[in-house]
Amino acid sequence: MAISLPYLGEVELLAAIFDLIRSRARAQEAKNIREKIVEGMSLVEEKWESKLVARPALTAGDSVELLAIDWRSLTFFFHFSLASDLRFRVGLGAGRIDVLREFADECDGPAFWSARSALEKLSSKKARGSLVNFEVGDGFSKEDLANLRLAALSIAMLAEMPEKKRAYCFRRAWFGEGVGQIAKRYGVSKGNVSKTLRGTACFILSRLIREESSV
Repeated sequence: MAISLPYLGEVELLAAIFDLIRSRARAQEAKNIREKIVEGMSLVEEKWESKLVARPALTAGDSVELLAIDWRSLTFFFHFSLASDLRFRVGLGAGRIDVLREFADECDGPAFWSARSALEKLSSKKARGSLVNFEVGDGFSKEDLANLRLAALSIAMLAEMPEKKRAYCFRRAWFGEGVGQIAKRYGVSKGNVSKTLRGTACFILSRLIREESSV
């Protein structure tokens, strides 16, 4: 799927680097994992084309790079990944970027450098156990910073959400499915879905997504 590149040149935006967390137990599933990652990237393009500055890029090491003008596409990909039993460490950055070609890994600038630095710092003792970190680079705006914080907070919230709740919330928050639809999709009772989704996290995430969409 080719997207238009209205942002070609120097722009201010968000950059995200998703670094896949591998385990020996899943080494034989490499092909299936990569196919699922590509599926998530395709969904990001379909759903958030107007918010992408370049096409999502998948590197040889199963890292995904995204460039966008708001936080939702980044959080969507992370949520899809968790709901698909894939875990990523995420470095987020904001600032200037030089959009040079069609794919995100063909672009460069402070937004990417800050995302890379944020990702590398997740290996430090201070960040032990965290799946997300963020930094700002040269040229960021107040809007970039607000979007960066929303991305970091929403990703952190999803990382702490129980597995079943994450799966149900993915359909609820991003696709607006009702309790009955989710129950049918997963072959469970409506009561099970309602009880699982109860609480603050999915409710607030859904509201933030809807409010951003209406702006």
